[in-house]
Amino acid sequence: MPPGEDADPARLESLLEHLPFEAAVLMPCTDSWARAVAGLRSSLAERFPASQADAAAIATLSDKGRFAGLADGLGIPHPRTLVLRDVEEFDSLPDERFLGSFLKPRNSEAFYRRYRRKATSFKTRAEARALFIEFSEAGLDCVLQEYVPGPATSHYFVDGFVDRSGRVLARFVRRRLRQWPADFGNNAYNMSVPLRDVQEAVTMVDRLIAGLRYRGIFSAEFKVDERTGEFKIIEVNCRAYWFVGFAASCGVDVCDLAYRDALRLPTEHVDRYDEGKRCHFLTMDWPACRALHRSGHLTAGSWARSWMTGTDLTFARDDPVPGLRTFVNLALETVRHPTSGTVVP
Repeated sequence: MPPGEDADPARLESLLEHLPFEAAVLMPCTDSWARAVAGLRSSLAERFPASQADAAAIATLSDKGRFAGLADGLGIPHPRTLVLRDVEEFDSLPDERFLGSFLKPRNSEAFYRRYRRKATSFKTRAEARALFIEFSEAGLDCVLQEYVPGPATSHYFVDGFVDRSGRVLARFVRRRLRQWPADFGNNAYNMSVPLRDVQEAVTMVDRLIAGLRYRGIFSAEFKVDERTGEFKIIEVNCRAYWFVGFAASCGVDVCDLAYRDALRLPTEHVDRYDEGKRCHFLTMDWPACRALHRSGHLTAGSWARSWMTGTDLTFARDDPVPGLRTFVNLALETVRHPTSGTVVP
């Protein structure tokens, strides 16, 4: 499906009806397409099955305000989150609510499409108010969320798959080593780590899965609060994510599980995976490494070793053209803007 376009069941149904084959398994890769798949009429859903959560669960997980309410209800630690419905409600908040906080969109996909970032920090209450009004006028509702202090390496991801009967067939844990941008960034460089290292977070994910009666691929992000050492849940992706290929290379092929479950084929529990493997996403890790190198936090040798000892998501030997195109675009962007941190789409 083309990125950057609005997704809805009617549009998806039109696309499916014009396909040259009778059936296929659907595997959405964005929140909006997951919602569209969940909204398909039954006749098309039978021809084009998907192993994913129902519409209500997807709506809750993809809305940062509703997700905070879910975490509260299940007793899962998360950053303090205030849903702001209008400027009057914003103005009624005491000043201390803005200390150590930032504005986060309820719909991160739509916000990123417009602003090319995941969230927005501010220095003063007045600046926060101006930003809130701007986002509201653009139809982008926001929450005021506590910033959990800690470096990029404080982020952990509990990924996995739940089948149609509610069984968790696989889990896979990654630790973030680099991100881009530096403040509210995307994963740039990850390492697989043992499940036992994050047992507290795994227990929280199991509670959430049971509470939602979840089905499908999931990726739950946590950050360890450096003030308390506590895991706090940040968000949950309810669809395929960037690093599914890395998970598969470590022994956890969640896409294959989703495919087989959608077709009601036999599936097997995955009880182990390779630990200590590393993977970078060139599109994000290139600007991340450049910034760290310029600031003196990453030597050229360490940069080179990190890439030589890990795999890259962008390149595939059996399909090299997309990776080569990405590399050329990054090289051209670097020549045009040598001090820029621009990410090439």
